[in-house]
Amino acid sequence: MPTPRNRFRVVARVTLGSCLFALSTPHAPAADLLTRLEIQRIGVGARHVVVARPPGLGLPAGSELLLCLGVEPRAWATLAGATPQEAIFEIRDTGARLEPKSDLRAFLVPGDLVAALLVDWPPHALLNLEIDSIGPGAHSVWLRGGRNLGLWMGDSCLLRIGGQPAARVDLRFVGADLSFGAVVPLVADLRLKVGGTVALWPSPGETRTGSASSAVSFIETVDRSPLVWVALPPSMRCPPEPHLDYLRDGGYLGYGVVARQDGRFGYASFTPLATARGTGQASAPETSDSQPTTAETRPAASRPATLRVGDDVLIRTTADIEQRCFVARVFETAAVGLLVDAGENDGLSVDQQAIVYRDGTALGRVEIRRVQATYAEVRPVPRPGEAPCEPRVGDELRFRPPPPPAAVLGTITSVTDKTLITVQLAAADPPLATPLAVVAGPRTIGVAVLVAADGTSAGGFILPCSVTTLPAPGMQLTLTSSN
Repeated sequence: MPTPRNRFRVVARVTLGSCLFALSTPHAPAADLLTRLEIQRIGVGARHVVVARPPGLGLPAGSELLLCLGVEPRAWATLAGATPQEAIFEIRDTGARLEPKSDLRAFLVPGDLVAALLVDWPPHALLNLEIDSIGPGAHSVWLRGGRNLGLWMGDSCLLRIGGQPAARVDLRFVGADLSFGAVVPLVADLRLKVGGTVALWPSPGETRTGSASSAVSFIETVDRSPLVWVALPPSMRCPPEPHLDYLRDGGYLGYGVVARQDGRFGYASFTPLATARGTGQASAPETSDSQPTTAETRPAASRPATLRVGDDVLIRTTADIEQRCFVARVFETAAVGLLVDAGENDGLSVDQQAIVYRDGTALGRVEIRRVQATYAEVRPVPRPGEAPCEPRVGDELRFRPPPPPAAVLGTITSVTDKTLITVQLAAADPPLATPLAVVAGPRTIGVAVLVAADGTSAGGFILPCSVTTLPAPGMQLTLTSSN
């Protein structure tokens, strides 16, 4: 279900006219987003292309033309001029020479395409904005991106340096393609630079579901226990003492509970998975100073017992609790049963049941026998004729089935001009003009849009604002059930 904020976002667009309403509707036909135009002629030196302009066709600022040979994307062309009957585009100097051919196709990519795609944005994909200029004292910044990216006044962005949250940017003005924001430092020695990037926070996918994520900002030791500073998005709705899940490279580290918070941080505990002795006591962090975590310094172990600055954090929000979509974990075994990191604050009560999962496989059911504010005791529930399941530390508890895995639609076979991709299809009829996740292993590295397909191959492009790693052959395109 969309959040109230997301519903307002769609309704606001309805008031702007029926055309924008069509762009904001999930699963809109490709013709509503990417229009194929008739090529009239290729200009002298093959540097310009002239296309027929259908009556009523708008050309929003930043609109471009994607030229394909069959389904293979070959070049971008930038709008250079227009009349009521024609539009002239200048082909970028990519080395690709184009001649009029029967299989040469032209697709108009409107400048506000990203805003139209946000309702289907992949769950783990980012939306990045580049810093255009920095105000006096680095108290404010101008960002390249505005309504064309679906931004709204009051949105926030997060700057991470070496994985560490370094600053929050709260948008105070949003123009057509430029935004102004107030900088909220999250480190003492903040240094902004023109050309740096910030990411919309929460991400579009998180906003749609009401979820939120962050990262460890600082770790200090209080009474020999770690006190973890976690940057919190200002728009997040959470219970009074929200639970946190700490992760590194997708591996689960442990959980925490936010004891107090201010306008920038939540101050939380850290409880790693219980040791073989079942103590469940928090171990000290590796260091007590705030050093950014980089890929080179992260160990390969999926479940280390220590916490570092820059580790990822999943925040258990009010929406997660209301929709019963959060994951609780067994963190300790005891004589009276199993202890899990969810309690009354998460809507649990005695006699409720949950399904136990290990490595994605359902093992059986457990029943809540005793509940406190932030944790609960559960016991296995045997099924008729079967022995009860035997949960262990680290197993997941879910109160509703997990979402189905993302469907693999194809594999990238070639990349041109950094963003143009050709794909070998795994499904004969892929969705066009729909945001697809580009994945490399467990990570989403960008969002792709396909414009044409022939049953075995497809062509399209990667949205530059979504890229965290340049696309490469072998990466896959996936579609999740939320798209």
